[in-house]
Amino acid sequence: MAVEEQTEGTLYAWVYDAASGRFGQRLTIPDREVTKLAHWISKKGSPTGDVTFTIRKVSDDSIILSKVWGDASGVLDGGTGGGWIEVTFDTPATINEEVRILFEFSTGDANNCLGGFATTNVKADEVCTRFVGGSYSDASTKDARYRYTYTDVLAVTIQPMTDVLFPNAKAHGTITLLGETPCTQHGHCWSTSPSPTIADNKTELGAVASVPHTFESTLTDLLLYTTYYIRAYATDGGGTVYSSEVSFTPGIASYAYVAAYVDDALTIIDISDLSTPSFKGSIQGAGAPNYLNYAMCVYVLGNYAYLGCLLDNALTIIDISNPAAPTFKGSIQGAGAPNYLGEPRAVFVLGNYAYLGCLLDNALTIIDVSNPASPTFKGSIQGTGSPNYLSSPRGVFVRGNLAYVAAMGDNALTIIDISNPAAPTFKGSIHGSGAPNYLGEARGVFVKGNYAYVAASADDSLTIIDVSNPASPTLAGRVTHGTYLEGARGVFVKGNYAYVAATTGDALAIVDVTNKGTPSIAGVISGAGAPNYLNGASGVFVEGNYAHVASLIDNSLTVIDVSDPASPSFVGNIMGAGAPNYLDGPWGISPLNVPAFKGGLSRAYALARREL
Repeated sequence: MAVEEQTEGTLYAWVYDAASGRFGQRLTIPDREVTKLAHWISKKGSPTGDVTFTIRKVSDDSIILSKVWGDASGVLDGGTGGGWIEVTFDTPATINEEVRILFEFSTGDANNCLGGFATTNVKADEVCTRFVGGSYSDASTKDARYRYTYTDVLAVTIQPMTDVLFPNAKAHGTITLLGETPCTQHGHCWSTSPSPTIADNKTELGAVASVPHTFESTLTDLLLYTTYYIRAYATDGGGTVYSSEVSFTPGIASYAYVAAYVDDALTIIDISDLSTPSFKGSIQGAGAPNYLNYAMCVYVLGNYAYLGCLLDNALTIIDISNPAAPTFKGSIQGAGAPNYLGEPRAVFVLGNYAYLGCLLDNALTIIDVSNPASPTFKGSIQGTGSPNYLSSPRGVFVRGNLAYVAAMGDNALTIIDISNPAAPTFKGSIHGSGAPNYLGEARGVFVKGNYAYVAASADDSLTIIDVSNPASPTLAGRVTHGTYLEGARGVFVKGNYAYVAATTGDALAIVDVTNKGTPSIAGVISGAGAPNYLNGASGVFVEGNYAHVASLIDNSLTVIDVSDPASPSFVGNIMGAGAPNYLDGPWGISPLNVPAFKGGLSRAYALARREL
């Protein structure tokens, strides 16, 4: 047990009746379990009635602790100078806030009352307080004469999460006070439900001997797009105490990465404030040294952005570890043999390989990026029409040992076996413009479960292909709309909805794909320029309740609220060719830290990188 007190003072104020019947000290009690409270009190005349000791919150005057000492007739009179009167609370309380510690006497009158004692200010950040005329009056130059007894209570706080990059995150905490018994364990506990405890997931960081003690936990194997609740904890002989709770969602991006082909640029946009996205950094330049001529597509993984650069016939790798100052890391160039990088229009990165759809070479080309400073050719498969159906590939999605290619020139979805990256082989294909397959100018592809979702530009269609048998893909269903899906190019699938960027329709269409055989348009937002800035919508990714759209003609990155799929709404945008925003011709778009595969299931983003 310990004591906090102020023991000096002379008679300062008389306490009586309901309007003036409280006296004590205003102060902050820092994470202490209060057991007793005492005041130095005297009496005048013959007061009678209960003397009650209370601790009240300053914020709303509610009572935390209360105990009746006894009748005022038992208080020593003023002739003897008064004395200490103390109560022991029936149920001690842990207090960590600003309070008033008071004695209260609501009967009596000016001749039959109790006296409160105070002295000139001796306690920093504390003041004498009294209740006068129905409200509190704080005497900034006075301190009441009081004493409270407390037990030190183990206390822990939590700080904001950092490095929330799927599938990991870092949690931080501080033990600010130690209790009466040794702290034997501490760490963080987390769950997908609120108020996690040490019965849930937890770290164990051991004993703590002194404070303040700061600590950090690395959380692993987190799920994408899942909200977690986390608290710091500490344990001593009195049990386990917890901090307040914070929540976080792995996969929520802080930045969007845009390939702006007219600016020959990779541009990084800060989207932490979705209503006002802002420029963060950019790197530009055709040919040496940056090889970003007509940067058409981008895929971000870890600390690197991988760009397909049309007129440099190049895969270029940019170090984005400092988003404010991205730098060139490496590049490989060359149309035709030996590198088959003629006009790359789509890029997907998984593990140590980048997979590129190259228009000029009618090829799916695989580049080894295990050394980002020196990427090397690994393998390629080419050919228009039968047998490979890779004419003008515009979209690539990789899952497991298969690459799914949207081949615009062949009006096809083509599946390539990449189990041997040095020698990819044809697996299967479905093709045809209009009925029955609706793959006219297939440009975007996203694979989820047993289905590939294809944006077919010439058919103004989102076409769903059953790929459960990769050697023989079949049509599952489609939805067509001459306005809302006109020039469909980018597609992203999340939950039961597909989000389609329609370039000619200047629209983001949201398609309900719950029933694969009969998908239907749930909602749409459209419009060139103000207020929606979707002129030439070409690329899209969705995180949380927001879609991020690259609008080619508006030179804009536009954020759309899709929390209500039936009624998507504009949130904010950033636009502008050249300096300062470098968003001229934004075609490819990627979120922060594109995740690859986990637990055998695809958790990859398909990024829209589609061409006119």
